[in-house]
Amino acid sequence: MRIETKRKVSTSEDVQFEERVVLFKRVSRTQKGGRRQRIFVLVVVGDKRGHVGASTGKARELPDALRKAVNKAKKNLIEVPLLGTTIPHTVIGKIGATQVLLKPAAPGTGTVAGRAVRAVVELAGIKDVLSKCIGSTNSVNVVWATLKALASLKTPEEVAQKRGKDPLRLFPWLPKTEVKTVEEVVPVETEEEPYRAQAVEETNLASSGAEEGEPRGFEAPQPPSGGNDKKSEGPSGSEDNRE
Repeated sequence: MRIETKRKVSTSEDVQFEERVVLFKRVSRTQKGGRRQRIFVLVVVGDKRGHVGASTGKARELPDALRKAVNKAKKNLIEVPLLGTTIPHTVIGKIGATQVLLKPAAPGTGTVAGRAVRAVVELAGIKDVLSKCIGSTNSVNVVWATLKALASLKTPEEVAQKRGKDPLRLFPWLPKTEVKTVEEVVPVETEEEPYRAQAVEETNLASSGAEEGEPRGFEAPQPPSGGNDKKSEGPSGSEDNRE
């Protein structure tokens, strides 16, 4: 199934997609000669940067079925508009008897969703979202309904352009939700810094002066101990007495 979207998706070969298997089961088909068993898989692919797609594959062996599903999913990618780590607004996707409700959430909420919805949302790059599955919970229908809901999202700029107004005036909270880049921290000079620098310079000069005044290898003379003085005075004292 192909989801219709107005946004053109252009992916390069350098982009690395992550694959996730949502459904895996064996199916059989009765023919004239007997039953023919094959493997059915449902795969979701995405780059976690706003591009996601899904498709099914069927083959006799599992690797062949996965290869078919992945190749089809990469051809059916859709672009998801993100607002920080969540979606811009609440949206509902409906496929058959399945309805999927997606609501934006505050940062740190996480992904509150089931297995099928979680696979699509996480591979699209959405980290904070609330979801509710209404009606049938068939995994195939849930995945298609989630993709249809994400494809119907609109950015604040698109809404403002349609209404003929300035986006910042229409959505004053928009600059606050944008992801801020890390700015270079410029040190602020305070009144205490010059005095600290002067004290450091004085200590450096004192240490350098002490090193220059005393050459390397110089040792200060040590006074002789008391015992050595007595021994040295002994002979001299005896000679004086003899004279």
